[in-house]
Amino acid sequence: MLDLRQLRVLIAIARHGSLTAAARALHYSQATVSHHLAALECEVGTRLVDRGRSGATLNDRGRTLVLRAEEIVERLELAREEVRQLAGLEAGLLRVGTFSTAGARLLPRAIARFRDAHPGVQVVLVEDEPAATVRALLAGELEMAIVYSLPGGAGVPGDAAGPGDAGDVASPLRLTHLLDDPMRLALPSAHLLASQERPQLADLARDGWITGLHGGAPCTELLNRACSLAGFSPRVVLRSDDYEVIRGFVAAGVGVALIPALGLTASGEAVAVRALAGEPLHRRVECALPRHGASATALELLATLMAVAVELAAG
Repeated sequence: MLDLRQLRVLIAIARHGSLTAAARALHYSQATVSHHLAALECEVGTRLVDRGRSGATLNDRGRTLVLRAEEIVERLELAREEVRQLAGLEAGLLRVGTFSTAGARLLPRAIARFRDAHPGVQVVLVEDEPAATVRALLAGELEMAIVYSLPGGAGVPGDAAGPGDAGDVASPLRLTHLLDDPMRLALPSAHLLASQERPQLADLARDGWITGLHGGAPCTELLNRACSLAGFSPRVVLRSDDYEVIRGFVAAGVGVALIPALGLTASGEAVAVRALAGEPLHRRVECALPRHGASATALELLATLMAVAVELAAG
């Protein structure tokens, strides 16, 4: 019966050109390589390798067998990986990067369903901004990352995503769209525009704005871009990355803010939440996976996330 180790030896001899080099590549002794080759030749009943001063060369029979041997080894490795993938759905660790609002609204429902189906898998959440979680994903520190980007590309910078666009086969990442997260205007309920169903952004030019801590943050960039198109630059009176804090200051009348829908919870009577008139402002929420070698657990959670995203989008 053909032995997998014997086939690996024959493949290594074909690739490296000598028994010594094959032994080095396989981390075998040369005697072990010679033993496996002799056993293989005995099994098939013919010589497969011609030895000479310049090394070892496969003859016609050896070349024919090595082609089949490579197919056999490749199929066995594939089968082994498929079994490992299936085993991963029964137990193991799934590390997921996420930004805060997805962690609060999108992931809980999805992970609850995933855990019902796969109770043996432990899920670990790592909360950070998209650029950081993408870098961790590329470094192999995460199996999946929930990220967002804005129209025009802000959100996941190219140096974090790696070479090539994530939709391009040259990119190491594959992005799957989950939902569009609309931006909503939060303003004090006593504000003059609170009675309007869809206020005009230009009418808020004189208001103070509460924005993110960093001027170049994607959502702040989206606000700046929209205000510029409306003919003004927002006057920033307070900065915070915590949407609960932002809503508190809006309720106190300190300013107005743009908040993504995923970041909205019950606002209370002191805060009015409105959609802006004109072209909708939104951020694109996506799931990032390695383009090659994504784990079975990550793919299973992705399928669950897509179903939950449809439910959230439908309201």
